[in-house]
Amino acid sequence: MDKIRVLHLIQNLNIGGLERIAAQIAAGLDQSRFEAELWCLSGGGPLEHLLGNSVPVRTFDYKRYLFPGNLLSLSIEIRKGRFDIVHTHSYAPGIMGRISAKAAGIRIIFHHHHSISASMMNTRHRVCEQFVTGFLTDEVIACSEAAREFIVREKFVKNDKVTVIYNGVPDEFEKNSGLAEELKLELGVNDETVLTAVGSLTSVKGHIYLLEAVRIMLGSGLKVKLIIVGSGPEREALESRISEYGLSGSAILAGAREDVRPYLEIADIFVLPSLLESMSISSVEAMAKRLPVIASRTGGVTEVVNDGETGILVNPADPAQLAGAIEGLMKDRPARELMGEKGYARYRNMFTLAGMIDNIQGLYTAFYESKIKHAQTRRSKLQYP
Repeated sequence: MDKIRVLHLIQNLNIGGLERIAAQIAAGLDQSRFEAELWCLSGGGPLEHLLGNSVPVRTFDYKRYLFPGNLLSLSIEIRKGRFDIVHTHSYAPGIMGRISAKAAGIRIIFHHHHSISASMMNTRHRVCEQFVTGFLTDEVIACSEAAREFIVREKFVKNDKVTVIYNGVPDEFEKNSGLAEELKLELGVNDETVLTAVGSLTSVKGHIYLLEAVRIMLGSGLKVKLIIVGSGPEREALESRISEYGLSGSAILAGAREDVRPYLEIADIFVLPSLLESMSISSVEAMAKRLPVIASRTGGVTEVVNDGETGILVNPADPAQLAGAIEGLMKDRPARELMGEKGYARYRNMFTLAGMIDNIQGLYTAFYESKIKHAQTRRSKLQYP
C-alpha cells in the first residue's frame, strides 16, 4: 500500500511549545505508513534538528499570508508535493495553508489549535478564522478541552468537528541530562529551595506575579531561588522588577534553552503563574521529572494538574496566594515527593508523545480511508464494471 503523504505547515522552528509539538508529530509518525514533510512559512530555526534526516524541511519567506501571489505560490508547491493530508498549526499558517491546500485540491485538511486567546484577533482575523475553519477544514485538533470550548464559543467551528488530543512529552525527556550538578554551581545554588518556571517572557505568562511572590517569601525569611527559563519582549521589564525588589541574588532569568531538563532536575517545585494557558506542556515536562506543580487555575491547566494530588492550583495574578502555596510545599517534603510521583503517573497515563501520535495517526487513517480510499474504490468500479 502507498504511504499516506502528510504536510505539516508552521510559521518557523524557533524554540517554543507549538513548534516543538509540530516537529515531534512529523518526526514521530510511523514511517511504514506515513511520509511526512514540514514546511516553515517564514524561515527555519534551532528546532530543525528534531526532524532528523527522515523528514524533509522546507523554508519560505512569506511576509503576507493573504497576498494572492503568495497563496497561489504556496498552492502550486503543495500540489507538486502530491500530499494526501495537510495539517496546519497556528493562525497565519492555518489561514494561508488551508486556503492554499484547498486550491491545490487537497482532500483532507486538519488544523491544530494550540491557543485559547482571541486578544490578538481583530474583526478581519476572526472572520477569516470562522470562514476557513468552517468551510475549508475537515477537522480541528484541540490540545485540550479548554481549547475545544474556546473554538466552539468563538464560533470558529461546531463541536462535532473538533477532536481533543492532548500534547505529549517524549520518553527521552525522563532521562537524566547529567548536567544538574554543573548547573547548580553555575547558578550558585546552595541550600535554597529552587523554583523553576518555564515559558516565554510575555505578560500573559504572569512572571511579574511570581517575582512578587518571591519577594513576599524572602520578606518572611524563607530561602528560595527562582529560575525563569525563556525569552521574550518582557525581559527588560522583569529585569527592572528584579532590581526594584532587590531580588538580584534570588531570581535568575536564564534565557531560552532548547533542553530544559537540567533546570527541572535542580528544582524542588515547578511554578506556572500564567494568566491564560491552553494546556501547558511545560507542566507536563515537570511532571515527567517527578516535580510537584504549583500553577494558575486557568484554561487547560486544570486538565493537567490535579489540585491537591499532583500539585496545587491558585488564582491567577494573586502573588500572596501563590507565595502561600509555595511556602506550604517548601515546608512539607513528603507532600512534594508524593505529588511528584502522582504527577509522573498522570503524565505516563495521559500525556506521552507516543499516545499523542497514536491518536493523530488514528485520525489521519480514519479520514484517509473514508475520503480517499472510498473515492479510489468508487473510481475503480466506474472504470471496470
